[in-house]
Amino acid sequence: MSFVKNYFKDRKVGFYLSFGAGAFAVIAAIVYLSVYMATKGQEIDRVFSVLNLVLMLVGGLGAIVLEHFRFKFGRLLPVICYSVAFAGHLVEAAYPLADALTGVAFLGGNLMLAIVFTVLFAVSVLPAVVSNFLE
Repeated sequence: MSFVKNYFKDRKVGFYLSFGAGAFAVIAAIVYLSVYMATKGQEIDRVFSVLNLVLMLVGGLGAIVLEHFRFKFGRLLPVICYSVAFAGHLVEAAYPLADALTGVAFLGGNLMLAIVFTVLFAVSVLPAVVSNFLE
């Protein structure tokens, strides 16, 4: 219990943004994997990327661990991981979006899931970026 008390002792707004983004990224990655496993064999294969999953998990867990040690540039690694995962997911989401816009089912993928995970990944990126500019 004292570990948790010391972990949150004397922290500022930047810590809470970084910690919240990290916790949210881990949850989003678990939901991402769970939804993929639940819909395996359907048309989601185009939207899912193992690299995006790994980057979100590494960034989220890295944020939580690095905040404990209070490294000066410890908030930068998670932002890089989240940003690359977010950009990679945007590339994957372009395929079902193109199908929806043209009305031709050519590339495949589930547009609704692509949009949902784009929003979830963005919610991890934005507070993490802001936390880099705060104490």
